[in-house]
Amino acid sequence: MPKGITKSLFVMLFTMTFLVSLIYASMAVIFAYVTEDALIERLLLNQARILSLHANVAQPPPLPNYMSLYEQQNLPKVIANELEKKPNATEIFTNDGEHYHLTPVTLADDTDTILVATVTELLVVTTLATELVSLFISVFLGLLVFAAAIAFLGAKVIAKPLKQLTAQVKSYSKVTPVAANILKRDDEIGYLASQLNNTMGKLITTLEREQAFTSDVSHELRTPVSILNNAITLLPDSSQDKTLMQPCIKDITDILDALLALARTENQNVNDLNLCHLIEKTVLDLDSLINQHNAQLDIELTTNTLVTGNEQIISMLVRNALENAIYHGDCNYPVSIMLRDNKLCISNMVMDADQDVAQQHRFGHGHKLIAKLADNTGWLMKKSISQQKYLLEFQLPALSTS
Repeated sequence: MPKGITKSLFVMLFTMTFLVSLIYASMAVIFAYVTEDALIERLLLNQARILSLHANVAQPPPLPNYMSLYEQQNLPKVIANELEKKPNATEIFTNDGEHYHLTPVTLADDTDTILVATVTELLVVTTLATELVSLFISVFLGLLVFAAAIAFLGAKVIAKPLKQLTAQVKSYSKVTPVAANILKRDDEIGYLASQLNNTMGKLITTLEREQAFTSDVSHELRTPVSILNNAITLLPDSSQDKTLMQPCIKDITDILDALLALARTENQNVNDLNLCHLIEKTVLDLDSLINQHNAQLDIELTTNTLVTGNEQIISMLVRNALENAIYHGDCNYPVSIMLRDNKLCISNMVMDADQDVAQQHRFGHGHKLIAKLADNTGWLMKKSISQQKYLLEFQLPALSTS
């Protein structure tokens, strides 16, 4: 069975052909029956006119063997009964299959006379339809098969350039652009192919530049950052330069990691992840930072909660949020990590301004990174700040349990 546009075109063409043929056949049958009735009615009226013209003749012309002349009171019972129900009826069908046509006739004595034609034997259309029903069905089915074949071939011809264009787009590369025979078509498909060819070429060039930029940033910036970090590490712990510069180097490293993770195509792959396990792993990775700041964590999670996303991106999101909370939180109060009503909440009590002055430089960068990571993951982020408490709230998509 054909697929895609060929199938759609085939169904549309065949259905249109079938409906047109069915309507035309129905109209032909109706026309045949109307013609048959009109002919019988014309014969009956013509005979009635002859009788009226010869009303004063002693020997009126003979009637055809299927016609009879009756006075109103002498009508056959079956006809009289029908006329009682429908006094103006000109055509009567009986239960025994007989078919009558009636018309009034005016004679010399002005008696109510009716000319009755028994036309059962004259119904040629009905008789032929019964006798030739098998032939009609065979011809109809044969024509349907023929119409289906024509519709299928027509669909293939119409869909062929579109399918060729689809195949070209699927295998598109700089080496194999859209074929010239499609580009040269002087119709909508040729125009579409030309626009797609140009757009795909620009997209590939842009992606190559972005990939090259990402690779250059990854290799060329990490080396000097590593050298700076090593140099700062060798400074004495009491050095004011070390105190100021070490968080800055940490900022640069985090920003590079986050932006490169967002830029890499492979980090757009998503999977079902256990949120509790992922947060536990992130907390373990931050163990040295937690001990350095004497931070406490209050974790309230469901152990089997699943989220859909990229593991590296979500890990970086949680890590940056926790680092912010630990850096800026008052160590006398625990950092809270809570999952409730499809919301992941990370909150901390804010330290005094004097305590937090050394950390203020990095807070803005951290928040912007978290916002970018949350947007990439599809988590709606909301923050609220009061004099005592800072809260990050992430509205998660519908959660499931494993």
